[in-house]
Amino acid sequence: MLNVTHIRRLKEYVFSTDTYAATGVMALLSESGSAPVRLIHEENLLDSVFYQTNGLWRLTVVIPDDPLMLLRLTETLARLVRNCSHPPCVLLISPVPADWLIHTLGALGCSPGLLSNCTVVPLGIRQSLLQFMLTGKVSPTFSGPGSVKRKDALQVLTPGEHKAVTDWLSGNTANACASSMGRSVKTLYTQRSNGLCKLSSVFPALKPRGRKHQPHAVSKRRKVTTKPEIKS
Repeated sequence: MLNVTHIRRLKEYVFSTDTYAATGVMALLSESGSAPVRLIHEENLLDSVFYQTNGLWRLTVVIPDDPLMLLRLTETLARLVRNCSHPPCVLLISPVPADWLIHTLGALGCSPGLLSNCTVVPLGIRQSLLQFMLTGKVSPTFSGPGSVKRKDALQVLTPGEHKAVTDWLSGNTANACASSMGRSVKTLYTQRSNGLCKLSSVFPALKPRGRKHQPHAVSKRRKVTTKPEIKS
């Protein structure tokens, strides 16, 4: 955990697509004496300022309760973390469980060491508790990858599944996605189906409805027998 003195020296950045959420977080930071900067666009998360200040910054991200935005943000955050020379100080206010989110970043290439200063708190966290956490007065309920569940106990998407589901939720056609990814349409369908099933573990609305898909089921044809003709 970062101490209070260290936190006061950090340059604060806030990213959220929700103006109300961003304003609320910035107000809490302002009350603690910080002068937070709001990042408007997702591509701002990859600005050079995050690689030229020797880690003297903290980024607070409010992740919306939306599967497409979650996938896009985790991919961008993974790029940010991978490009840092030191473990970045990142606070993620998330609608999905911390262990799932951390392992998703890990699956996208982030090492446990670079995630050691990554803190995840629930989207419904109390304002008073969040304010204490932002000022470093209380320990977070979860910090870094050390206390998460084992990856094999979670439904974490592979990079291919992550890309396939993101493209599908974005409305891109299967042929266009397969071509851009250098894969066959059949492989794309498989990755998309598996990815959606995994993503439904944190977004139940995405769970397939109707008849259960069984890709390895073998169809059985009914055997028809005919009686021999009896001549009189």
